[in-house]
Amino acid sequence: MSDICIVCSKKIFFIDRLAVDNYLFHKACFRCSICRKPLTPKDYGVNGHKVACKAHLDKIGGAGASQPASAPSNDQSGGLHGGGNTVASGTGLDPARIKIGDVSLFTILIRDENNKPKRVPQSEVSVKISGPADGKPEVFDNNDGSFDVEWEAATSGTYTVDIHVEGKPIKGSPIVLNLGGSAPAETKPPEPVKTAEPVKTVEPPKPAEPAKTVEPPKPAEPAKTETSSQYHGNSYASGSGLDSSKVKIGDVSLFTVYARDDSDKPLKLPTSKVSVTIDGPEDGKPEVFDNNDGTYDVEWE
Repeated sequence: MSDICIVCSKKIFFIDRLAVDNYLFHKACFRCSICRKPLTPKDYGVNGHKVACKAHLDKIGGAGASQPASAPSNDQSGGLHGGGNTVASGTGLDPARIKIGDVSLFTILIRDENNKPKRVPQSEVSVKISGPADGKPEVFDNNDGSFDVEWEAATSGTYTVDIHVEGKPIKGSPIVLNLGGSAPAETKPPEPVKTAEPVKTVEPPKPAEPAKTVEPPKPAEPAKTETSSQYHGNSYASGSGLDSSKVKIGDVSLFTVYARDDSDKPLKLPTSKVSVTIDGPEDGKPEVFDNNDGTYDVEWE
């Protein structure tokens, strides 16, 4: 399993991992959210999921790297875990993306009152899913303060997802999911019976044309040097759906496409501009979902 970026809450793979103090970032996410300039470990501050340079800390209400925010003296969050900073997100909590009969996935991001990742034993993480069928949730410890949860909605109806950490509910729990039934299969009208085609008259063969003189091939032109990159900007893709050790046969797999321009800035594109083709012994049937932030989730099977 991989780490989670404090800014975008998405998984980080080793090639794009940046650790600063007790925080983890994608390299591209370690920028001021106000002026967008790259940050340094001595010039940044964090508040929630926002990060900024010291010149703009007041814009996000954060504390600087050399002045960490102090822990609150009492719980002001109404009893929520981590002062309301512990949350859960993912396609497995989005009714529009949950498919009846398929395995769905979401991630619990555990944070303390200062919004820093907090590791807890798996026995302290409770996930209960009730509804018309048993959701059978399975919890996997990523050993970085996050837990992946897999579950399955076997039939349509209303499901309730109740998540507790260290005996306290997380922000938004319980989560109610209203899942409609799958659309009925379309009935195609029978195709009309084709009538036999009339017999064609066979024409006599044409006389062979005289052989043409074959000209010697022209010498090949020297190869042109490609001046532009064959790749799109700094765009890349990552996720468990691209890891052969984590892809399960017959289950839906997920990965994310990060669209970036040549300056490594997030690039918002219409979904029609993002093409995903998966070849193999069977059609992978990829589905692309626009997150409206320059990233695109891709589900395939």
